Amino acid sequence: MQASGGMVEAVCVGSRDAARAQKFAEETGLAEGVGSYGAVLSATVDAVYVPLPTALHAEWLPKAAVAGKHVLCEKPVARSVEELEPMLRSLADRDLVFMDGVMFRHHEVVV
Repeated sequence: MQASGGMVEAVCVGSRDAARAQKFAEETGLAEGVGSYGAVLSATVDAVYVPLPTALHAEWLPKAAVAGKHVLCEKPVARSVEELEPMLRSLADRDLVFMDGVMFRHHEVVV
C-alpha cells in the first residue's frame, strides 16, 4: 500500500468481533471497523483482501464476486483444483480481478 503512490487507500476492516475491528481501525487510521465480513462487502470499496483460513475462501470469494469486489486472496487459495475453479469463475464471469497473495513479484529481494 505504501509503495502504491497513493493509488490505494485502505478504508475498512472486518472481523467477527466488531469491537476488535473498530479498535484495529482506530489504531491504523482506517475509516471503519465492522463486525462481519459481509459488512465489508457492503462497504464502498473496490477491492477486498481475504486473509481468512483457506477453508473459508470457497464461501467468501464468490460472495465478493456477487458484491462486485476485486479480490486479493491469501494463499493457499484453495485445497484443490475442484474447489478453486468455481471461485475463479465467479470472479471472471463478472470481469473482476483476482490475485493471490504471492509477495515475491512485488517486494524487493534482499540478498
